[in-house]
Amino acid sequence: MMSPLVMMMMMMVMITPALTFSGFTVEPTSLPSSVLFESGAPVMLEGDPVQMSCPSLQSNYSLIYRWSFRNWSSGLDSTIGSNQTLPVKTAMPEDSGHYNCTVSEIGIVPWSSVFSTDLTVVERLSASLVVVGFQGLVVIEGSGLVTLKCVTSSGPSPVSWRWYRLAGVGLRLVEVGQEQELSLGRTADSGEYLCRAETSTLGLTQIDHSDSHQVDIIPLPVGLPVGIAALVLVFLCLLLLVLVAAWLFIQRERETAALHKQANGSPAKGHPGPGMELKEDSKTVEDEVYMNCETSGEGYTDQNHDEISEENTYDCLS
Repeated sequence: MMSPLVMMMMMMVMITPALTFSGFTVEPTSLPSSVLFESGAPVMLEGDPVQMSCPSLQSNYSLIYRWSFRNWSSGLDSTIGSNQTLPVKTAMPEDSGHYNCTVSEIGIVPWSSVFSTDLTVVERLSASLVVVGFQGLVVIEGSGLVTLKCVTSSGPSPVSWRWYRLAGVGLRLVEVGQEQELSLGRTADSGEYLCRAETSTLGLTQIDHSDSHQVDIIPLPVGLPVGIAALVLVFLCLLLLVLVAAWLFIQRERETAALHKQANGSPAKGHPGPGMELKEDSKTVEDEVYMNCETSGEGYTDQNHDEISEENTYDCLS
């Protein structure tokens, strides 16, 4: 015959959910196995509210709750609560990790049950912006390209890009590109453009559209090429005239210098001055006789042999 204590223990095992007793655990099929989300979800966006709670259990005694959290980034474990429901909070990427809720009863037969869940907080895709190239949004056809680039400051990778043009009376969106940059250069490309950024992480899709931007590509005027050609021709003619004038100026300077040199180098008639005397020696060059006039200094001039007189007297250049 079984004692009343043994019979009570057997009854507790039959009616207590998810109990750990005498070294083994009895898991009933009627209770959830994971933490409940009062708000939020196992995969959610950054900035949304999240609140978790343990499932409600029936007990004749007070239940003890203990929440623990393992951060996936640091790998550290921490205790975060002691109530059945955690306070509501704004989900951030650093809240991603593994959560455990342990429920215990200290009664005649102590028991405990553990509920858990994983939480992944996905970085929110920031607002898409269009960055305009240095040419600006207005250019003349043929002078350059209008470059538009779609960017986001934050968000998960990878990101896909799409460009749309507002067309028609109802301004419907017409897709014109699937790259991050869009280049426009024809007159027909004038119009209003916007970009779309899209990313998908763990089944959570984010889409954001930028503001629209008006692009104007002005057609090239009909007479402009002829005017440009004429202007270039005038410039070349002016350059040629400058070169000719410079050449004439240089030639004139050279001629003036030659005349001046010739004038300074011509011999002049005269007689020996004070302190000058004739050299006694003479030289013959190519059957011509000339005589030098020597002064007390180092300088001297050659005798002009064409000025020989009949009396065989010579003039000395001073």
